[in-house]
Amino acid sequence: METMDSGMHAIELASQTLEELDMRTESLIKVPTFNSKLFAEAILQLADSSQDRKIIGEKGKKHVMKHFQINKNMARVIEKIDKLINN
Repeated sequence: METMDSGMHAIELASQTLEELDMRTESLIKVPTFNSKLFAEAILQLADSSQDRKIIGEKGKKHVMKHFQINKNMARVIEKIDKLINN
């Protein structure tokens, strides 16, 4: 998240949470866990393409700014707690 928030490109090792995030945002390059060859290829892809780095970084930053602001997150938590208490 910190990388996306800063507008930088991100390479992600396989994770269910981040895969779901990437399906919505296209803000990560995904590689399987423990696959050093594909990880190296992802690094080279980003090194060779400033356009890819810029696009991925911008998409990630927009997604974080829209969905992960502390006031919105806390409002969702409070809403869930209220529902638990009142039901």
